[in-house]
Amino acid sequence: MPKVPPELLSLLHARFEQGELLRALQREDWAVELVRLLSPVEHTNPDAWFQGLVRLATQRDELPELLAVMRTLRPKRAAEIDAVGRLLGAAAVTAPGAGEVRHTPAPKADPAPRAGDARQAPTAKPTPAEAPPAWRPVRVLHLSDLHFSAKTVWDSGTVLERLAKDVALLRAEVGELHLVVVTGDIANQGTAEEYVVAAKWLTGALATAAGVTASAIRVVPGNHDVHRGSISRTAKALTNDLLGDPNPQQAIAEVLGSETERAPLLARQAAFLSFAQTFHPGLTVPWWSESLPDLAGLTVHLAGLNSAWLSASDADRGNLVLSLWQCNQLLAGAEDADLTIALLHHPWDYLHERDQKSEEELRRRCGVILNGHLHQQKARIASDPDRDVLQLAAGASYAGSDWVNAYQLLELDPHQGVAKVHFRAWDGHDWIPDRNRYQKAPNGVATLPLRRSPKPPKPPKPPPSDDDDPTEDITDEPTPVRTDRQHYTALLKDQLNQLPDVFRSGGGPRTIEAVYVEVTLAAHERELDCGADAPHAPGRKVSGKFIGGAEDLHGRVPLSRVLSNAHRRWGLLGDPGSGKTTLLRHVAVELLNEPSGPLPIYLKVAELEHGLTHAITALCASFNAPKLTDYLLTEAKLGRAVLLIDGLDEAVDLPAARRWVISAAADVGESQVVVASRPIGYKEPSAAFKTLTICPLGAAEQTELLTRWVTDRAKVTAALERLSRTPRLRRLAENPLLLTLVGLLLRAGQDVPSRRGELYERALKLLLTRDHNNEDTPVAPMREPDLTLELLGWAALRLHGLEGEAYRRDALIAALEADPRNAARLGKHWPSATKFIAEVAERTGLLIPDTGRVKDATAYSFPHRTFREFLAATALERDMGAVGAGVAAGAGELSRVFAEGKARPERWAEVLALTCGRLGPGGADGLMHRITIEGNKALLLRVVADAEGISAGHGAGDAQAGAGVAEGPAPSPPEGDRGDPGLGEGSGRGRGPVGAGRQSHHLRP
Repeated sequence: MPKVPPELLSLLHARFEQGELLRALQREDWAVELVRLLSPVEHTNPDAWFQGLVRLATQRDELPELLAVMRTLRPKRAAEIDAVGRLLGAAAVTAPGAGEVRHTPAPKADPAPRAGDARQAPTAKPTPAEAPPAWRPVRVLHLSDLHFSAKTVWDSGTVLERLAKDVALLRAEVGELHLVVVTGDIANQGTAEEYVVAAKWLTGALATAAGVTASAIRVVPGNHDVHRGSISRTAKALTNDLLGDPNPQQAIAEVLGSETERAPLLARQAAFLSFAQTFHPGLTVPWWSESLPDLAGLTVHLAGLNSAWLSASDADRGNLVLSLWQCNQLLAGAEDADLTIALLHHPWDYLHERDQKSEEELRRRCGVILNGHLHQQKARIASDPDRDVLQLAAGASYAGSDWVNAYQLLELDPHQGVAKVHFRAWDGHDWIPDRNRYQKAPNGVATLPLRRSPKPPKPPKPPPSDDDDPTEDITDEPTPVRTDRQHYTALLKDQLNQLPDVFRSGGGPRTIEAVYVEVTLAAHERELDCGADAPHAPGRKVSGKFIGGAEDLHGRVPLSRVLSNAHRRWGLLGDPGSGKTTLLRHVAVELLNEPSGPLPIYLKVAELEHGLTHAITALCASFNAPKLTDYLLTEAKLGRAVLLIDGLDEAVDLPAARRWVISAAADVGESQVVVASRPIGYKEPSAAFKTLTICPLGAAEQTELLTRWVTDRAKVTAALERLSRTPRLRRLAENPLLLTLVGLLLRAGQDVPSRRGELYERALKLLLTRDHNNEDTPVAPMREPDLTLELLGWAALRLHGLEGEAYRRDALIAALEADPRNAARLGKHWPSATKFIAEVAERTGLLIPDTGRVKDATAYSFPHRTFREFLAATALERDMGAVGAGVAAGAGELSRVFAEGKARPERWAEVLALTCGRLGPGGADGLMHRITIEGNKALLLRVVADAEGISAGHGAGDAQAGAGVAEGPAPSPPEGDRGDPGLGEGSGRGRGPVGAGRQSHHLRP
């Protein structure tokens, strides 16, 4: 059977998605049977699918037709496809009477190159002398502590189902997996029923995802694989006798070496042994060893040790034994291997003090030792002058969905002496890279030293010659080639899906996917009020009609359905905290998970200032993957992308930002474009953009979101009932960001506040004191939390009017030290402003280091614009109080806010609205009056719409006055408020922490 050259596999990966080529072939009569002959495994593995397709086409003399389909799909790549066809020997001849295809040698032609192409067929191959050593790792999937139980299958089913999906995605990224090993605690109580479920999952969902069969799976037992009811008195007496023997290693060797003597001890693992025979046919004892002579070109020795054969209770630590007998039996012949891997369940401190030599023997003879049990994944290099040993603990694949479950994928190359370990963790909803395990593994991947093979690498197999038997199977797997889309997905997916640190709590969700609930969009304003008390709510239905242009949008629809519409340009509006960014990121991750779907490109509007090409170039440079630039631009310009643009309202120059969006939309042709903005001040970039608005969360979505943070259903129900009592509280519950903060408070045992400003204040204090942490997230609280909030408030107030969302560190330091009093207070508790910033970023997440697309990497941003606005409001309230008390220098910050608010009312409206809520009755009315006499109609109307604390009559009156402010002179202030309206008594709260000593505030002369 002819070998599929790597050149073809590279071309197929680089130019075609499996689904795209499959659909094209199914339209061809000659190809239907060809596709049907591919095996199920080949259909789930792109590498195997491409190879099987070409082999079948060659055998059936249909390779020219296959190449013709490829040329039809990619006419601009015709020369490249023809060159690969010549490599295949497209002019094949049939051996007489055999029905098999025999290829004549074909000259190797260089495919037509494309500028910037990352995956061209090579023009020349280096000689063996000049070629660098090949990276040829053995890939091992390491699981442990699965704890299969009928009682928890309702929960474990979800975790393990998604684990299998994650394995499939990881395999698509790194390449073929060679082994799956499970280091114990497969069952929960060691019963036969539990192993039935375990075998079904391991040989079914997991094996399919890993691309292996049962013959590639290896298992060893743990303490949960012991059925304690099967431990007899004889076994207990024999255990005490062995551990008390003056020469225990000799006594253990005599017992374990005798089938009769060991039978009472091994009865506790009888069910495990029957289960293990699924993967180790003919196994008669619950330990094993084997040597694999050619696993990915390496000789690999595996030792499956049993550390649980004496396990009997929860007091096992210090009472278990491996034994030198077991080590010597299972490591016989290991010295001839390139790589020796030992598998066991327990860590060393569980072994009896008289069994320390077993640890020494394993470290002497094994390059890799894998274990489980402690439910924490760890990596450790044990070194001495003679050797290094890589010891890896897998963590628990399932110990309950509320725990940080984990698993590992290992890439081991003993010829280069390098191991790559992919640490994966369950975040409460999905599996993600474990970035928190080690600082030097920021992407969840660690590169570690590995004991080198004692043998030189095997020479590569020679290419087939004319004398080869045409019926010989020489289908060696080439090194898997990652497509540009797979590469882009691997770089972008986890970044987009990561939940900001500020929202993380011990044992809580860690990704956007884990907290996301389906939000819906409305094309018409009358459909926006989704509250239960809305007059038209009972009659509203989600329309099933969704086929034509934008005019066919009716009712509430999800964004995923919007993207299937024929219309290509959308404006996405949402109030602060309504979930615009989360929605865009969630949809991007969904699209990345669809190999044949459109390609998502997520950008901030400010990144488009110099054009789409510049923005995408910077995006790829931030990933250290500049070769992806051409791929993204090509996909976008050919209409196969979705351009997701966030933060139109955040632009300093809105008219210019609209022009940037229009230009980018023109560059991407028929690709979808979605631009997100707050509704106030929004204007469509062009007539082509149709407006959709995020609906408030309905009752079901509120329950779903709050349950992501609080598992106590009764507490969730009580909280939502309280939030439904008044329109103001109901609006709070309808906002995803605010409801998330409610969840964090409830998780910390606090009750639900009644005002938006109070919610921000208490949530921020919670983040500073880390009261929402559990033991599994040992983050130290922020020192001086009240002072921290004050300092951040002053910085936010001074920086809020600047361009962009990320602030360079020197600008942040200047804002913190602008007031000498603040600089002095900061200096009492922190060595410098730089140390203060670093501590806030590390311990609270309220400042996020910007490692992305700014020229200066020493920049920071706030986790959400609303946090910055609230912090600025706290400082503005303090400053107004200081001005009113006569202790501030000059006119204070309010004059600057008003001046900037004339040019950019949308920038300062929310800050002033939040300030009104903090001032309370009287003070808020006075501030509204001050805005009125400033004559800034646009700012006034925005503040009135969102402010808390304004009396109903006063707010309406100010709004009416503002409506005519441009037509006539400024209205006179009411009695008692004539003159320069600074804030009077009770206004300033610079004297204490944020929220302390709240009083009514009044504007008066």
